Amino acid sequence: MSLNRAIKKLFFTTSKLNMTLHLTYITSKENEADVPSRCLTTLDCKLHPKLWQRVQQEFGGPKGHTCDLMALDSNAMTDQDGSLLPHFTPHPSPQSCGVNFFAQDLSSGTPFLEYPYVFPPLSLMGPVLRFLRSHGRSCSVIAFDVYPKRYWWPLLQSCASKSCRLAVKGEAGALLLPSKQGWIPHPGIPGLLVYDTRDLPVVAKLFTPSVRCPNCSFTNDSDFRFCQRCGYKRKILQNKSSMPFDVDVNAIDDRLRQLALFDQATCYSKQKASPQRELENFLSSLPGSITVSTVTPRDICRFLVHKDKNGKTQVHGNGCPHLGKRGTFDCACALRLSYKTVDSYIGKLRAIFHAIGSDGEWDRRLGLRNPAADKSVKDYLRLVTAEQLQARVTPKQAFPFFVDKLAQLSDYIDRNLQSPNITPTQRFILARDQAYFKAVCFSGDRPGDIGLVKVPEILRFPNDDGFLFNHEWGKTLRDGDDNVFGIKRNPQRSVLFRE
Repeated sequence: MSLNRAIKKLFFTTSKLNMTLHLTYITSKENEADVPSRCLTTLDCKLHPKLWQRVQQEFGGPKGHTCDLMALDSNAMTDQDGSLLPHFTPHPSPQSCGVNFFAQDLSSGTPFLEYPYVFPPLSLMGPVLRFLRSHGRSCSVIAFDVYPKRYWWPLLQSCASKSCRLAVKGEAGALLLPSKQGWIPHPGIPGLLVYDTRDLPVVAKLFTPSVRCPNCSFTNDSDFRFCQRCGYKRKILQNKSSMPFDVDVNAIDDRLRQLALFDQATCYSKQKASPQRELENFLSSLPGSITVSTVTPRDICRFLVHKDKNGKTQVHGNGCPHLGKRGTFDCACALRLSYKTVDSYIGKLRAIFHAIGSDGEWDRRLGLRNPAADKSVKDYLRLVTAEQLQARVTPKQAFPFFVDKLAQLSDYIDRNLQSPNITPTQRFILARDQAYFKAVCFSGDRPGDIGLVKVPEILRFPNDDGFLFNHEWGKTLRDGDDNVFGIKRNPQRSVLFRE
């Protein structure tokens, strides 16, 4: 029916335009439209049947491999009965089980994905390994043993549970190439290996500027020393006008170590160090040997859920009689981290990954940038916030600290200072705390910044009726500016500054 409609439409179109169509036979060689569909490439090669039988016996399980993840209808491998394996093709075809390997869900329980096999091109080996890891799928992988080694080579070797060499460099006939006369032996290969991969970790390939090799025009990193394809050794030009001199490298390194220790001693660095140690210990306990450099957003969400064991906020269900009440009760409702605490943890995690060079929004396709800035982590915070707010859990507000409470605190410290049983150290601590609380109350500055004030930054007023602070370093003072403010004596005797 569809063909009949197409012919009718063609007939009415030619009649309307007053034209005549004549059919003329054109050979395939002269027909330009046939060229793309008739090109033969070495990328469509396949294993020799003898090697495939060896792969089936050693890596295919009791019944052999069950699917070919990247193939065409013409080069898909066969099962033990000689039938084509279910396979994924780059474009729709009659015998294909799906189009585009990277668009498939390998984590599904489809039976034919039990023992998968893949023979990807060299250019797709890295993305294939990352895709297999993202779905937690083990697979038999055929790889070329080439020199220089590619960036994915250590990843493949470290995560293979079993491997064997199928052919040596230069061996003919290990692969079959497509031709117009059928399949012909490959004249010589760089070496062929097969690996059985298990729990591949994600390792990102960072993008760098590239330049072409002057010998073969292959694209290499901009700082390459030799070409990845032809082995061309790059010529390094030396600046003849440079004048070398003695450099005290040890003194320079000592200075750098001193600055690094100074940075580690700051309060903010100490706050980041504790979550980073907890994250590293947590990742080392996960399957797959995950590290901070290979962590994914899902691992970050798992870490946040793991931290719930230290939570003190009880989230009550709708049927709980304690719904909307503050405190901890004997009901079965779980203790969670407050959503404000979760937000703080996510901010610290973002800072941790920023410090190691992972900036920007997480790229799911490439597995790059900051995993703590991914949308899934933000969704986790959003869901935790919604869950706690619906359970009537609201953050506690700080109580206002007025002068009357400062007077009570000062009286308490005074009584302790007058006690004859305290040591000089305890007396110093009490006097210090008393001065600190009074300065915080009357200065209007951040309590944390007041704690950083040093003696040279404080001057007395001429009449000794107050202090002048010249604050130069704090949370909001980082660019060389200063914050000058004064505090006068209070006429209320109980809150006077004591000398």
